[in-house]
Amino acid sequence: MHKEVHLQFRPLNDATARVDWENVSPPSRVRIVVDHDQDGRIRCIIHELLHLVLYDIMEQNFNTELQETAIDAWEKLLWENVSFSPQKLGSWRRAIAKKLEHRGALDEDS
Repeated sequence: MHKEVHLQFRPLNDATARVDWENVSPPSRVRIVVDHDQDGRIRCIIHELLHLVLYDIMEQNFNTELQETAIDAWEKLLWENVSFSPQKLGSWRRAIAKKLEHRGALDEDS
């Protein structure tokens, strides 16, 4: 996972996950917050990363509702691709664990 991506797992009231960033290209200060009690970690992270990756195309061409519909469709396909491959699933799990390990804990400071 990109060095500028920071993960946080904590309860959210308004969504299952959310992403914020400073710059899209190159990505900087990307922060993904996931409420892992509501949905799966990997799937939520894929969804939020898609917001970042597709930002320029989506913002210029689609309203919020269409953006979310398109990202949901990409997320479903990417999640299926990852979840059907033990190697890919393991790679995502290791990347998440590494991010959390680097951070020091499961967001006890939140």
